[in-house]
Amino acid sequence: MRVLLQPACILHRRPYRETSLILDLFTSEFGRRSLVARGVRKLKSRWAGLLEPFQLLLVSWSGRGEMGTLLHIELQTRYQLSSGPTLRAAFYLNE
Repeated sequence: MRVLLQPACILHRRPYRETSLILDLFTSEFGRRSLVARGVRKLKSRWAGLLEPFQLLLVSWSGRGEMGTLLHIELQTRYQLSSGPTLRAAFYLNE
């Protein structure tokens, strides 16, 4: 299965092997998904700065089952969470 440019929000990220990350994303169509982002922890990675929690992205991935592989990302909107109710709602969504 291949999904192209699906709006998503990064909920959580954690290291995987030496140069990869496992991303937990929330999408409106597919719900919560886990994806492997290969090679993004390298010094010259073009996506490293985009893979921060609570970023709104357009994400493409492929794979069957619960764990997919990240193919492409685009920044949808860059925003900062304030310290008020928005931040508390984001942390609640993450849990």
